[in-house]
Amino acid sequence: MGTRNRDRRRRKEAQRKQAQRSRSGATYGSGRARAASHLHGVDETIAMVIAGASDRGAEPSSREKFFTALVDGRFPRARVTSSIEDCVSRLSLGLLEHGWEPADIAKAVRRKENAAAVALLAGLLPDAVRMTTKAEYLERRQAEAANLAQSSGRRLDGGSPDWASHVRAVLAAVGVLVQLPRLRDLGLVRSAAHAARPGIDEPLLARVRALLAQAESTSFEEEAAAFMAKAQELMTRYRIDRAVVEADRAQQGGAPVIDARRCWLDDPYLSLESYLLSVVARANQVRAVAADKIGFVTLVGHPADVDATEILFTSLLVQATRRMAEITAAGQPAGLGLFLAVRRQSARPSYRRSFFVGFANRIGDRLEEAAGASSAAAVSELGETFLPVLARRAGTVDEAVGKLFGDLVIEQVGVTDHRGWAAGAAAADLADLAVGPVLAGTGAQ
Repeated sequence: MGTRNRDRRRRKEAQRKQAQRSRSGATYGSGRARAASHLHGVDETIAMVIAGASDRGAEPSSREKFFTALVDGRFPRARVTSSIEDCVSRLSLGLLEHGWEPADIAKAVRRKENAAAVALLAGLLPDAVRMTTKAEYLERRQAEAANLAQSSGRRLDGGSPDWASHVRAVLAAVGVLVQLPRLRDLGLVRSAAHAARPGIDEPLLARVRALLAQAESTSFEEEAAAFMAKAQELMTRYRIDRAVVEADRAQQGGAPVIDARRCWLDDPYLSLESYLLSVVARANQVRAVAADKIGFVTLVGHPADVDATEILFTSLLVQATRRMAEITAAGQPAGLGLFLAVRRQSARPSYRRSFFVGFANRIGDRLEEAAGASSAAAVSELGETFLPVLARRAGTVDEAVGKLFGDLVIEQVGVTDHRGWAAGAAAADLADLAVGPVLAGTGAQ
């Protein structure tokens, strides 16, 4: 072998060893640097796998592959748990910064996923609230998130034998969170005194509960209806009395208290439920703005009126749903042929939609009648001097709605099955307008 070839080989070997030493130094420096580099890479990979496992738009088989990769042991459980919790907290923080409240986030997940997903989300919401930058909302949100965590929250435990199933549940929640849009910030119209807002007072609750007990105990429908109407009249009179009190406070420089909250609804007839809610809201001088694609109605009004609206709507919705189920299941006891005909009719979506419209329209009439009677009694007692006060009160609510939503579109609800509409109207005539059954705090979910 010639000298020139040997020198060439020695130079190549020296270059190879130098390159190896350089790579070794860059890759395997100190032990701490190696660990930091390794864990950083693992976290990035886990984040990518979480995204794939929670993608609601992907094929189920694809999501399942990513899920398996998270729980089959290729990544440390502690790192998977930490990454998922960080993902949920940051997604929740982004929603809190853009109009959502802790309870809204939980209810949005509840509409799409099971109780386990909601529980694991609720356990992490306090972490997200602590990171929020909106200091004026912090105290209320902390209380709301703490209540959710205490009542149903659960943390993802890497040592639990159910860890894999819990991972699946929280990934389902992540899949919902990433699809939620920005919302209007209700803080734009909520009064500064929102946390200490005046609700319906206890003496009134006691009177309404007594009316309810009387309505339930009588076997005469007309007598029961009279007790129910009286309950609505009490709510209307309470609104009038509150208006007079607030007018006195306004003269002393106090501002009217406005509340805005979201009432979440359930499928399958969400748009019809929101229509019933808007009817009840109108009778109680509350404005209702529907967001059917997301699943809620925003109620804007004076706090006690919003309370009354939520409470009465919840009761009426239960009654309408129960009556519809009775019609579908039982038909009419006038022969098998008629029974089957009624059952077929009531099973049609058009019948059900028309039933709800008829029910809501008739309920609206009854509420207006009861409210009118109460207003007439107030005029007789107080004179008409308080009417401008009520007008200004309503104007305050309209101003708040305009500030929050701008121009709105009023949607019309049509009827395509007149038998369903008639059945709904008849059910409304028998509906209990008392709000006592849910005044203990079981508002609309």
